[in-house]
Amino acid sequence: MSEMNAARLHVIKDTHRRHIRLSTEAIDYLVKQAEWVPELEKEVNGLHWRNEWLKSQEENERLQEALEFYADSKNYEVNVVDQWGPEIEVMMDGGAKAAELLGGLK
Repeated sequence: MSEMNAARLHVIKDTHRRHIRLSTEAIDYLVKQAEWVPELEKEVNGLHWRNEWLKSQEENERLQEALEFYADSKNYEVNVVDQWGPEIEVMMDGGAKAAELLGGLK
């Protein structure tokens, strides 16, 4: 709310408290402000749902990356560093990618 609008509302409230009759201009102003409320609520609601959609898109991207990691057959191939230390990418991960994502969903 702009300073001018806030000041105007303050004058109207003060006038009302003193039981002074409001001017037609003041009443018209209040009606105009009240008429804006549904439009502003609709806009706020739209912004809320857009924000939720954006967050879900980001979450879907993270989940997609994790699924691609676990679905990639290369990550299951054995890379023998030495006879005692075979490395399998998925085994080295130990489910950390999935656990991190699942923890973020809670």
